[in-house]
Amino acid sequence: MTNTQGLSEQYKLAAVIVLIYSNNGQSKLLLTKRSNNLDLHPGEISFPGGRQDAGDLDLKDTALRECEEEVGVNRNQVNIIGELGSFITSSNFEIFAFIATSKCELEFNINKQEVSRIIELPLAFLTDSKCIRDDLWVVSGETKYKPAFAYKGNLIFGATARILDCLVQTLPDTPYNS
Repeated sequence: MTNTQGLSEQYKLAAVIVLIYSNNGQSKLLLTKRSNNLDLHPGEISFPGGRQDAGDLDLKDTALRECEEEVGVNRNQVNIIGELGSFITSSNFEIFAFIATSKCELEFNINKQEVSRIIELPLAFLTDSKCIRDDLWVVSGETKYKPAFAYKGNLIFGATARILDCLVQTLPDTPYNS
């Protein structure tokens, strides 16, 4: 595992967990809807994670700590299996995404100050071509296509959508890879 601490001088560092787990025999991805009371990205859909603290050993430690703080998943309940790279946000963060699987059945304990609710996204949903879309955005006067996903009335966009898009490209039998 690469120690990514301190790689970026230009951006604030953050890390997220892309957690794949089983629930009722179905593989799911853990997403959260951020609290509307947060200063940055309130109400948006995200992965558990956040800003690197001075006490974190590295960015993997950041992701594990944040996952525990936000949704109550202890670091001993997950196994980091890889990295999806880093993603730059409009709020000047460089987010490092770590893929993890659960070692056991999970029970979530939501920190309501940070998370308003959990979204359990079926992994199979990401392999359905109907869910993969490109939205047209105007950024600094320039027209750009950016990935987005819609699931049960939730719009997943921005860095979270780009991380999902990267994950989809690594999965077998997806519209990208078939």
